[in-house]
Amino acid sequence: MLKHREVVRWFLIIDFLIGLLFAGIFVIIPDLFLNFINWPISAADHQALFGYRILGAAMFGLSVASFLASFEDKWEEINVTMEMQCIWLLGAIVMMLWGHFNLSLPLEAWFIDVILIVLFFGFLILSLIERNV
Repeated sequence: MLKHREVVRWFLIIDFLIGLLFAGIFVIIPDLFLNFINWPISAADHQALFGYRILGAAMFGLSVASFLASFEDKWEEINVTMEMQCIWLLGAIVMMLWGHFNLSLPLEAWFIDVILIVLFFGFLILSLIERNV
């Protein structure tokens, strides 16, 4: 059985890979991805697409933070990233849900919500376990 820290380390690496994937998508091809999930945006809306590219850059930074934290041995240094990810993911979940209920975002976008919720609860549960160990 894996020790708790190894689970945290692997979770951080998985978060890094998922974040890297979405960061690349939002930086390089946001219009193709958004059209694929029927997100209400026009490819001609360059200002909105620039905003998604900024989102991708932020996701890249958060992902790299997870990757770097995966090499740390002291919980105090890992915990900063864990808490930061919880806050970011909770904010993203709230905004996505607000968008679904107030902007009628497409049904296909729910898979993003699922990813965000799984990551949020993963970070939250692993952080709570570590506090109680």
